Amino acid sequence: MKRNLLKMIRPVVALRLLCAWLMLMSSGPVWSSTVDEEQLTVSGTVKDESGEALPGATIVEKSTMNGTVTDLDGRFKLSVEEDAILIVSFVGYETMEIDVSGRSVIEITLRPDFESLDEVVVVGYGTQKKETLTGSVSSVQGEEFVKSPQPNLSGAFAGRVPGVIALNRSGEPGEDNTTLRIRGISTPGNNDPLVVIDGVANRLGGLNRLDPNDIASISVLKDASAAIYGSQAANGVILVTTKRGEQGKPTFSFSHNQGFVQPTVLPEMADAPTYARIINEINYYRNPDGGMNQIYSEEEIGLFQNGSDPNNYPNSDWVSATIRDWSSQDQQSLSVSGGGEQVSYFASLGRINQESIYENGITKYQQYSLRTNLDMQVNDQLNIGVDITARQENRLYPTRGAGDIFRAIYRTYPTIPITYSNGLPSAGVEDAQNPLVMVTDAPGTDRHPATVLNTMLKFDYTLPFLEEVSIKGFYAHDRSFRSRKLFATPYTVYRINNSTDPVSYDRVVGGPGSRTPELTQRQQNQMLQTFNLSVNFEKDLGKSYIKGFVAYEQQEDNWNEFQAFRAGFLSDQIPELSQGGSEPTQSTNSGYSTRFTRRNYFGRFAYDYDQKYLLEVQARYDGSSIFKEGNQYGFFPSVSAGWRISEESWFSVGAINNLKLRGSYGLLGNDRVDAFQYLNSYNLRQMDYVSSNLQPLPIFTIHQLANPEITWETAKKLDVGLELTLFENIKLELDYFNERREDLLTARQGSLPQVTGIVNERGVASMIPQENIGEVENKGFEAILNFQENFGEVQFFASANATYSQNRVVFLDDAAGIPDYQLRKGKVLGSYLVYDAIGIFKNAEDLDNNVTLPGQQLGDLIYRDVDGDGEITELDRVRLDKSNVPQLVYGASFGAGFKGFDLSVLLQGQAKVVQHVMPESGEVGNFFSTWADNRWSPTNPGGTYPRVDVRTSSSINGGLFYNDFWLQNTAFLRIKNVELGYTLPEGLLEKIGLQSARVYMSGFNLATFTAATDIDPEGDSGNGQFYPQQKIVNLGVNIKF
Repeated sequence: MKRNLLKMIRPVVALRLLCAWLMLMSSGPVWSSTVDEEQLTVSGTVKDESGEALPGATIVEKSTMNGTVTDLDGRFKLSVEEDAILIVSFVGYETMEIDVSGRSVIEITLRPDFESLDEVVVVGYGTQKKETLTGSVSSVQGEEFVKSPQPNLSGAFAGRVPGVIALNRSGEPGEDNTTLRIRGISTPGNNDPLVVIDGVANRLGGLNRLDPNDIASISVLKDASAAIYGSQAANGVILVTTKRGEQGKPTFSFSHNQGFVQPTVLPEMADAPTYARIINEINYYRNPDGGMNQIYSEEEIGLFQNGSDPNNYPNSDWVSATIRDWSSQDQQSLSVSGGGEQVSYFASLGRINQESIYENGITKYQQYSLRTNLDMQVNDQLNIGVDITARQENRLYPTRGAGDIFRAIYRTYPTIPITYSNGLPSAGVEDAQNPLVMVTDAPGTDRHPATVLNTMLKFDYTLPFLEEVSIKGFYAHDRSFRSRKLFATPYTVYRINNSTDPVSYDRVVGGPGSRTPELTQRQQNQMLQTFNLSVNFEKDLGKSYIKGFVAYEQQEDNWNEFQAFRAGFLSDQIPELSQGGSEPTQSTNSGYSTRFTRRNYFGRFAYDYDQKYLLEVQARYDGSSIFKEGNQYGFFPSVSAGWRISEESWFSVGAINNLKLRGSYGLLGNDRVDAFQYLNSYNLRQMDYVSSNLQPLPIFTIHQLANPEITWETAKKLDVGLELTLFENIKLELDYFNERREDLLTARQGSLPQVTGIVNERGVASMIPQENIGEVENKGFEAILNFQENFGEVQFFASANATYSQNRVVFLDDAAGIPDYQLRKGKVLGSYLVYDAIGIFKNAEDLDNNVTLPGQQLGDLIYRDVDGDGEITELDRVRLDKSNVPQLVYGASFGAGFKGFDLSVLLQGQAKVVQHVMPESGEVGNFFSTWADNRWSPTNPGGTYPRVDVRTSSSINGGLFYNDFWLQNTAFLRIKNVELGYTLPEGLLEKIGLQSARVYMSGFNLATFTAATDIDPEGDSGNGQFYPQQKIVNLGVNIKF
């Protein structure tokens, strides 16, 4: 069976290396050395025992940095000393040493190394062979993430990492983080997975801004295998491992990417003639006797249409005016790696520059990163590593956020000019909010610089008197410095005044309410210290193999913040706090600090009998300062087992190369909750009351009542999986998972009478304390399929993955007496509670045959009388079984390589998901064309959208009766990534002195197939007012020298 396993793994390993080396070189040398008269050129081929060529095998002259790799046909050529010894190696095969002895042609045959055949997967606090892994772990190599031209690493997870739901809610530069969920959600609180970078949990700076070129691999712990992280692991764990150096001469790699960006979706808005008719209709519904042209006559509507008077009757397209066709982004990465017998190193520099899609906008994100990973072999027993990472992030924004800007873009009437014929900007819809001005620095700037520093010192010491035992440890010290400087200045826009002769333009001042410059400045400093010490043991007892460790870890997180505000500046030329006004109302200061600690004891024991019967036990005893003394510690155990049926002597199915059953069960915790809830907390209000002499008096008010018994949320996770390999090149994984999340922290909503006085005060949403009373079940299935094969000179691969997860509320505090169809119990978390819109009143018969609300008329939505009492009341709302978190996510990738060309395609999708999108329209703002063009009206009685109203948020068809008409099916299939590359031939590379060079074109979010309209289906804005996701076309080059 081992030979069958070798046959299965060999083409997979070979193809992986082949693809990687095709991108990097075409049989060019990895390292070069000076050729003199005492050297000779050795050539030959490297093959396996069956005579198949091994592309990507490494040949190095011993005790030097001189070496090369084999080409597609296993051939190599290398200049060496006549008496040199060649070291030949290839993954999954035994390393050989060969005496040259003056030979110029050498044929080399490598033997399989069954001890090193297996793919190694990073798991919590260590690594394991894939074949003996008993947990559900997804592992993706770093080069896969490099394929995505999206500058934010989290955006590359979608479709690539099985079991991970990736939701990109915004494409704004610097704010384009993707929300990651592992196998769905299981709590109404924080569902973020734990991120561990190079062994350090909660590392400052996080995952999003890491350079993908620095990533070696990313593993995701999805089941009880995450229990080794105890109280932080209930939402799953993402393990990031960065690259390290390898023995050899320094090798430099450089990549440059130039991207061109545009929104994936922008809504079409009603034009001026349409909007003018809508305004007429709104006034007709108010006063039917006034007719259909109470505001605009048909002649005036014609003026909007023909454009003859753009100052008074414009037809403005605010979307096209404010949003550019394309914006740009660029990324560069330079790295060097290498080393000798004692020291190896990896160092990199990275740069990112993103511009916004705004016309003349100032929004920009720039990033500079530095990484050095150094490893030193002090002696045979002691290894020391030193890692230093630094990153500078510079964000520049207008004074108004992206939500406000897009609100202005979508609301501003098309009947208002963008600029007047003399070039002056108009005042917009209200408060001088002209979107074209808002995106510039005329209203001021909002700067967010940040510096992140990560350092680590680690060691690995093997006991000389007991080689099976080693002591490992590390100390990590992280710092982050984040600041904000928002300087808002008055600015001027204009409104036409037709009452003067000649026509004049009145100045309208926008900006701060004080009409003087205002400065808000904030500084946030954070320090994270992590200390870890472990004793590790590993012993091969013939057929039995044991491995494990016991460890201690502690972590301290310190945070402090200071914020100051000043108004009353005499000038906008000196934006410093000292220049603000001196009146009490012109300045405020605030600040706070927190200290949070964890102390953890944990270990793992793994037993492997003949790589056939597998057992693993983990346990962690966690302490957290979040909770009150007495509730600070929790115990989180797990057990997992596996049975490799294909290794049984009685199992002989030729088509099946590997068959493994595995299962796991464990208890995990979630302490991602607000700290110190066991104490009463108060707010200090500075100016709510005044004394008899009109001086402000500060007072304390209750912010949240204490819950002394608050403790962890707990998750009981079960996973049963099957792994199958067919015909040596088809791999299938199937998992069933079931999680019971208990002790969920949530505030009582239904069982706490208001007469107690314990109610959420207006403006204070958290007075009612959270309690460990909730319970949710989450279960589902996961499937992964991989295929790789060579067809002559074509290397082909394909893979697919899908995860279906459905949570069910077991208990959340619903109000007593509400009908079953409104209970959260039995429904998904975050499900919508809505009125069921079953149609539109299109004629008098509809009004007569359906229950109506006071004031309803033709064109209004018909609501279902759910309880049958002849009235539409709150009891007619129904709770749906979907939310804006998809229950099904899937991805598929395929590609091929032929000679120097390579192609890869990634598809991504989601299903069983909805999003409520109700635009802010009416007399307060413009309409999406989908509504404007399909609205019911007296002239369009067959309209599929309700009649227009004064304001959607207060309409009987909208905000007054939150209904499912505005729910959109946001399922989609997206062409997520396409990349076409070409690796330059060896002959050309030799002429220009490069080891390898590859040019490529790639695309991101190229096309989306969805029923959703006006918005990108990944958005979660309830009114569609958000910075849209990105579509990117990218050109790039990779060179190695």
